[in-house]
Amino acid sequence: MDLSALPLKRIAIICSILLLIAGVIFALWAVKWIPVAQNPNSGDVDTPLRTPQQPVGGLGAKNLPTGSGIPATSTPPVAPAAPGPEQVFFSSLTISLANDPTGGMVAFNPSTSTFIHIDSNGNASNKSEERFFDVKGITWSHDRGMAVIEDANGKSIYNFNTKERIALPSNWEEFSFSPDNRSIAFKNLGKNSNSQWLATTNLTTGKINLITQLGNEANRVHVDWAPGNTALGFITIPTDGNAQQLSFINPDGAFASSTPIEGAFFRSRWAESGKLFVFSTADVDNALTPRLWVGLGSGEHRGAYQELSLTTTADQCTFGGLNDRLLICAVPDARDAASYGLLGDIPLVPHRIVALDLATGIPKTIYTPTTPTTIKSPVIAKDAKKIYFTNVTTGQVETVPLPQ
Repeated sequence: MDLSALPLKRIAIICSILLLIAGVIFALWAVKWIPVAQNPNSGDVDTPLRTPQQPVGGLGAKNLPTGSGIPATSTPPVAPAAPGPEQVFFSSLTISLANDPTGGMVAFNPSTSTFIHIDSNGNASNKSEERFFDVKGITWSHDRGMAVIEDANGKSIYNFNTKERIALPSNWEEFSFSPDNRSIAFKNLGKNSNSQWLATTNLTTGKINLITQLGNEANRVHVDWAPGNTALGFITIPTDGNAQQLSFINPDGAFASSTPIEGAFFRSRWAESGKLFVFSTADVDNALTPRLWVGLGSGEHRGAYQELSLTTTADQCTFGGLNDRLLICAVPDARDAASYGLLGDIPLVPHRIVALDLATGIPKTIYTPTTPTTIKSPVIAKDAKKIYFTNVTTGQVETVPLPQ
C-alpha cells in the first residue's frame, strides 16, 4: 500500500462530499421556483404525438401575483377537529355520487340497478326506470342529464331526459363531457398505434373530430375537458423516475403551458370556473405517498402551481366557496398514505374531511368521524351548507355541515 497517496485520496473524498452537499442545496433551492413555459406547441391534429416543449422560463408558483388563487406561502399543519356529528342522508348502497345543479344529489343504486335523485331531505326517486347491471364506470354530464355508462351491455350514453341510450364503440376509453354537455372527449384505442387518437364527438350529429394522434403514448394522456373550454386534458411525459413534464392539451391538439412536476400517477380535477385545477401525483421516493397541488387553469400564468400540505389524491377533493376559494378533501391518516388509491379503489382506512382556504393556504379539519370511516369523494351541496360523501364501508350517503 502506497501511504504517500493516502492524503490525496482523503482530499478527493472531501471534495466529492462538498460537491454532493452543494448539489443538494441547489436542488432544494431550485424546487422552490417552478417555471411555466409561455408558448404552446403548434401542429396539425393529424400529426403523430408531439413532445411538449421544455420549459423556457416564466413565472413560478412562488411569485404569483396577489389574488391569483394559489396560496403564496407554505401551509401549516392541519388543525384537529372534534368528532362528528355525521348524519346518514341516504341509507341504501350508492356509487358515483354527484351534486345536482337543480338541488339534491344523483347517484347509482346497485341494489335496485337504477339511477336515482336524492332530494335535500334524503328522499330518493328514480331518474329513469331503466335498469343497468354490473355497472363498472359512470361519467356524468355537468347538468346530470346524461351519463356515459359502462355496464354488462358495453359502453353507452344514456339521456335521462329523452330516455334514449346510444351504444359506443368498445375501444373508446376515458370519457369527459364538454362544458355545454353537447360533446364528449375520449381516447380511441385501436388495434395498432396508428389508430390511437384523442378525439371528440358531437352527441347530436355524431361527427367525430380527431384531435391528436396518441401512438404508443395513450397512457400518458389524461382526458379531462376544462370547464372554460381551454383544454381537453393533460399529457405527462416522464423525465426521470420521479418527475414528469406536464402540458395542457388545447382543443386544437396543441400542447401548451409545459411545466415540470414531481411524482408519478397523475390525476386531476377542475374547479367549475375552469380558473383553477387540482392535481395529485405519487412520490416515488416516499413509498408512493400522494402529493397534492393546485394550479392555474387559465390566464397569462396558466400552468403555474403550488403544492398543498394534504396527502390525498385529486379525485378525493372538490372546489367550493366564493371564487373557488375552498378546497374540500377526504384525507387518510398519515400512516395509511403509502400507495394510497393507486389501484383506483379507495383503501378501507380512516379518513377525515379537511377544508383548505386557497387564499391563505391554511387547512382546517372540519370533520373527524366518531368511528373509523372510509370517505369517498366529498361533494358540496348546491346551497353550500352541507358536505355529502359516500361511506365506503357501508355504502351509505352521509352528510356533515359545512362551516360558514
